Amino acid sequence: MTLRTGAILAAVGSLALAVAALPQFRTEYAAVLFSRMPVSDQLLELAQGSVALPASVRAERIVLRACEDILRSPQAMFRPQETRTALTASCHDLAMAALRRAPVSSWAHLALAASAATDAEFAQAVVSSQATGGYEGELAQRRFALVADRIADAGPDLANAFTADIAVLAQTGVGTALLARRYAAYPELREVITTAIERAPEPAQRAFIAAVRRSGS
Repeated sequence: MTLRTGAILAAVGSLALAVAALPQFRTEYAAVLFSRMPVSDQLLELAQGSVALPASVRAERIVLRACEDILRSPQAMFRPQETRTALTASCHDLAMAALRRAPVSSWAHLALAASAATDAEFAQAVVSSQATGGYEGELAQRRFALVADRIADAGPDLANAFTADIAVLAQTGVGTALLARRYAAYPELREVITTAIERAPEPAQRAFIAAVRRSGS
């Protein structure tokens, strides 16, 4: 093989690799553009099924986080039922696709919980998200927000996951402030929050009590 032939083959090989990588590059770049859209545009893109699941973990998280955010947003609540149904189905499909790729993805389980079709699917998805990402503060905060409105009907597994997330939140200033606000505003949550705080280290208990007092409860 001559030097020139080898150079040509190398160039052809590089070009082939670049062409093969184009679809992945497009989905990754699309996820970045998606993250910069207004929420109203993100909602429409998801409802139309125009959002593909990116290959990288970072870009995948952008899409799954957006699903969870938008499904709980006022923008979604005031859309026509047809749009809300399409949005939920799209996010459910994206979450399932992510779980087929990585069954231990805490973010995928969270997105599945937000788009769950049944109470049983919701509970299992929350428990799985907590089991695979129990010590991540942002995930704990998001799960807490999802479950708080349903805690009265929670089974033992979901209740235990909720309590575990409260324990995680109590370890940070932001989490403690969130718990104190919820404790003050929602009497129905006080018992479960109190039970979880009583199991927390003493410094966390003192911080929570101080935060509650500052809130005026």
